[in-house]
Amino acid sequence: MTTLTLHSRRTGIPARYEITGAGFPATRIGSRTLRRGGEIDIDGARFALTSGSFGTAYTLRPAAHANAPDGSAQPVATAERTGTTGWTIAAGDRDYRLAPAPDSRDLELRDGDGALCGRIGRTGWSSRVIGAEFDGLDRPLAVFVLCLGLATGQRRRRTVTVAGG
Repeated sequence: MTTLTLHSRRTGIPARYEITGAGFPATRIGSRTLRRGGEIDIDGARFALTSGSFGTAYTLRPAAHANAPDGSAQPVATAERTGTTGWTIAAGDRDYRLAPAPDSRDLELRDGDGALCGRIGRTGWSSRVIGAEFDGLDRPLAVFVLCLGLATGQRRRRTVTVAGG
């Protein structure tokens, strides 16, 4: 099984995330796109990331077919929020669960059988750099899952700011 490693670095105000991985160009996504949806490039292909109300649901589909009235725009993946930090993800005929790891602040991706498929977490002392490793996922799905992890962290930071402010 192939392991795909991704890194995300948060820069600027408002926050922008630059996602890189071995063998493919950087993908940039803004915090507004994470909250409201928009278009992103993955491997030179454009994808439409749509967000449901209050950031509780996300869908990733090829941008060329995003608004197709004939239903030809099969999503690459869909995600529904479960609780405050968990996600249920459907990609093709497979189901996944992204949830906090029991032993750390990382997020774990598990398939429908409960087998570990990946992990998202800080790679150093700074919360600006996030690393992820996924087993057996293609790049669009891996970037989508990493975006869910970034959206979860972004929501957590906003909650702390509002509660502490």
